[in-house]
Amino acid sequence: PGEVKEREKKKPAAPISTKEPCTRPECMANRNRIQEMQDANEAVREQLEEVEIGIRQMMAKLEGLEKSNRSADQQNDELEGTNNELEQQIGMLEIEAEEGNRQKRDLHKKIAQLEKEIEMFMKQTEERNKQREQALKSNQ
Repeated sequence: PGEVKEREKKKPAAPISTKEPCTRPECMANRNRIQEMQDANEAVREQLEEVEIGIRQMMAKLEGLEKSNRSADQQNDELEGTNNELEQQIGMLEIEAEEGNRQKRDLHKKIAQLEKEIEMFMKQTEERNKQREQALKSNQ
């Protein structure tokens, strides 16, 4: 039990010659399968390249759309600011218009009152003129 046994060394595999193709059926089947996989891999690489080109084109379009959207958003913000200013101006003008209408009503009332006074003064003047005429007639 205390003896250490020497491990057996594995014999190295016989070197495979790469100069001469293997003609065994397994080697031929493997070689054919590898060639099929390489052909399929090449087709997949071509497809991948086409997909990558498509992705780059779509990314460029997306960047263009984002730039366009940013520009449109900026214009919308500017227009919204202008719209807010115009709404404030409209509000102020509506207030001023209401004040103008009130002043107009007041002036119409004053005009009507003054017209009545003028009419009254005209009647008084007419009456005084009649009294003067009568006084002159009676003095003569």
